[in-house]
Amino acid sequence: RIRKMGKYLLPALIIIAVCGLALLVFSFLRRLKITSEYKRILGENISCDQKTDAILKLSFPKKNIISNVSLPLTFRNENNRYADIEHILVGHGGVAVISSYDLHGSIDNPLEENWICYEKDGSPIEIENPLRINQGRMHGVETVLKHVGISGVPIHSVIVIPSKNTKFRYRREEILRAGQLLGKMSDLNKNKFLSGSEIRQTVNALNKFAVSAAPAENGGAVYDDMTKEQ
Repeated sequence: RIRKMGKYLLPALIIIAVCGLALLVFSFLRRLKITSEYKRILGENISCDQKTDAILKLSFPKKNIISNVSLPLTFRNENNRYADIEHILVGHGGVAVISSYDLHGSIDNPLEENWICYEKDGSPIEIENPLRINQGRMHGVETVLKHVGISGVPIHSVIVIPSKNTKFRYRREEILRAGQLLGKMSDLNKNKFLSGSEIRQTVNALNKFAVSAAPAENGGAVYDDMTKEQ
């Protein structure tokens, strides 16, 4: 009986080893392809919003990405105010509210006050604080989830800029270069706050109350209002 078992055990082990090796090779080639495509996207002369969109769709299920939508900030009456959101990514780590801005040069980026962008000639341009804008967008996500009875979902603020040469006065965890986006989202996904079914439930809830919005001009509406009247 032992001989008979050994007769079938060896081929089975060989098959398992071959399948395991094939899986490793497939995983390596896929990672190589993603890395190559990622570098191509970063090198393209396109807006920051387009880069963000391409990077998200390259590495995450499209069904978990919601783009260019408006979410209600309240359900109190028919004249609800809405928050315009460029990208939402739902994963195991929660919900990431992602906004893209084509910012360059040196930037004074306080936490609450408006930001000051300094052009090459030193001339200042004041813009509405993207961190504060994203707080309103995150509130839209929270409002919808609370309305359908979903609680405890982590909501993350992410601000993406295109250039690694852009200099900020203050370092903020939620401000990323486009080249850091993939790594940051992958790290968030390692946290198992949401199961697969909870991810689907969250995506369905957001899609149910989302209203289509026009893509932001110039890769990120620097002067975009946090809300709009609907």
